[in-house]
Amino acid sequence: MMSDPTTAPTAPEPADEAFAALATHELEEFLLALEEGPSAFRESIRRKWPTSSVFTMSYGLLKFLSDERRSQLHWAALSERAKLSLTSSEIVLRLWKLFEGEEGHAYLTENHRSSWYHRSLLFEWFLGRYDLGGGRRILLERDSFLIRNVHFLLFATMVVVALLHLRSPILSAPIADGHQPWTPLLVLVIYLVALLVQVLSFHRKSPTRMERWVLSAQSLVPRLAAASFAGVVVLASSEELLGFVLRGASVYRLAVLLSASFVYLLLEIARRTHPLPGPNHLLRLGCDVFFTALAHSLAITVCIERALRSILGQPGRMQLDQLANVAAFLLVIGLIVNLIWADEPVTKPL
Repeated sequence: MMSDPTTAPTAPEPADEAFAALATHELEEFLLALEEGPSAFRESIRRKWPTSSVFTMSYGLLKFLSDERRSQLHWAALSERAKLSLTSSEIVLRLWKLFEGEEGHAYLTENHRSSWYHRSLLFEWFLGRYDLGGGRRILLERDSFLIRNVHFLLFATMVVVALLHLRSPILSAPIADGHQPWTPLLVLVIYLVALLVQVLSFHRKSPTRMERWVLSAQSLVPRLAAASFAGVVVLASSEELLGFVLRGASVYRLAVLLSASFVYLLLEIARRTHPLPGPNHLLRLGCDVFFTALAHSLAITVCIERALRSILGQPGRMQLDQLANVAAFLLVIGLIVNLIWADEPVTKPL
């Protein structure tokens, strides 16, 4: 049974001053209870605080943690003092889930706050922290391993398409004399399917069809695809550079290019994500972004393979190592261009 508000301890107010200190015993208790899971959290917290105070505290903490510039130093100190095992991203996810039920929705409505507005802001916040799975979980009715990891499926599919493009005479054959082969059309269909799967999964959490399509597209990180297109411009502008990439293609060079890209992404994530993620969490975030970027660069490479060969006057088809080296080169150049031009997280929505 819920405690009487007149006798229950008063939860800290969501004012900026209260959360700037982050030193109260009540806040530590609140977070430790949250680590036990939603059901255990409701049981232990509502014995102490009235429902209104629980949601007030949750909303204030959610707002605080999603403000990177204000919270990072205080959150690092609090998590160390309270020995929290959850990351700030996981805490934010659990806090938001409190507002997914009827009581949480009623609290937001009573305080003139839009569920959809907050959901879209948190989606962007997770993407800005390189957490693609967390961003998708904000928009899902029920957690889905498939949707959270759709970027890995996209990468695996593009690998299959690349192999078929090189081995199958049907895909590499032109649609009509002098026209592009079937591969670009197949790549387009695959991206549409990936978008449609997400749109259908997000339909309960977004108010309009257009917003569902936009968020689904943003979750595939089009900034990374645009960065790879920048690599195409650099590569196609110099016949010498293109010849160097194709004629000098090797497994060793491929390993160097991919390793350099992955290490750069890890360093960027570590620099921009506060507090610093643990090794396992950092590797997971790095893999999510890396394989998303590689899927885009591989898709672009198979689509322009014929055009690149025509620049050098190379007959036949590329070898597998040449195709892979071009895709890795596009990835490296794209990351460098994003760093020089925008200096923003590569996962930030456009």
